[in-house]
Amino acid sequence: MYHFNLLTEQNIHTIHSRPRNCHALNYSVLHEIELASTFQGFTIIYVAKGTEHHTLNGRTYAVGEGQYLLGNPHCISRAQLKSRQAVHGLCIGILPEIFEEVLSSLLLPLEMQGDIGLTAMLQSGDFLEHYSSSGTQGMGHFLNTFCQRIRNNALGLPDLNDMFFYRLAELYVSDYKEIVKRIRSVQAVKTSVRKDILRLLARSKALMDDCWAEPLSVQDIARAGNMSKYHFSRLFQSAYGMPPHRYLWQKRLEYGRAMLQRGGQSALDISLQCGFADLASFSKAYKQHFGEPPSRTLKISTI
Repeated sequence: MYHFNLLTEQNIHTIHSRPRNCHALNYSVLHEIELASTFQGFTIIYVAKGTEHHTLNGRTYAVGEGQYLLGNPHCISRAQLKSRQAVHGLCIGILPEIFEEVLSSLLLPLEMQGDIGLTAMLQSGDFLEHYSSSGTQGMGHFLNTFCQRIRNNALGLPDLNDMFFYRLAELYVSDYKEIVKRIRSVQAVKTSVRKDILRLLARSKALMDDCWAEPLSVQDIARAGNMSKYHFSRLFQSAYGMPPHRYLWQKRLEYGRAMLQRGGQSALDISLQCGFADLASFSKAYKQHFGEPPSRTLKISTI
């Protein structure tokens, strides 16, 4: 069972009036808001258009279009936005008992134990709020697709059942399993220090996710996380399994592949849009990563 609200400035106060024994699903179209609350369940905040500012446990996140933020029932939240253009957002609250079922079904015993156990972090004040961008799969893709369904459905909310919320819980847990792995990989004595380091790394990673087409240097990216180039590169490699320059390189190539598959542009134009200096460097990197030249992908897409 779930409670749905289509929120505007006229009825935003009703967000706190939902029954406590059901999931919450709020789609908002707002120009201005300032709202404080404590999450009643495991919460997913997604922005479909514009930018919202959310402060979770004293830390502020500018959640832009296509980005999402995860919180648990221990998070104290404040939402703020002021925009001439309407900002479209989605806030989903999932009941804790759903997570109990998903955790018991998906996790191995070793994942639930230890000083940095997944279950303990998800269900306690040790929770590390998670901020990420949507992609072609996983949580972000799921949320993006669902928001499109809402915006395209003039007759109301698409039909939902329990499997919708179970699927969201699975994606949430999947996201958080990766977070716990990264926290464990950071070399620091205290868990609180590891989480602070991961927050700084996530800030730098968000810069690459959002601005990958710009001429970013590793020094620029490290500066976003308030770290030296050497310290940042070492910690990023430890947490994400690859150096930052390779992560940025992959982002550009993945976008290039999507553009080639879409067709309508030359490989040269796409290579420049992806931040490569010329077609030759793009082609070399593309073949190294995907095992075929850009011309092959472009040819297949036009057949």
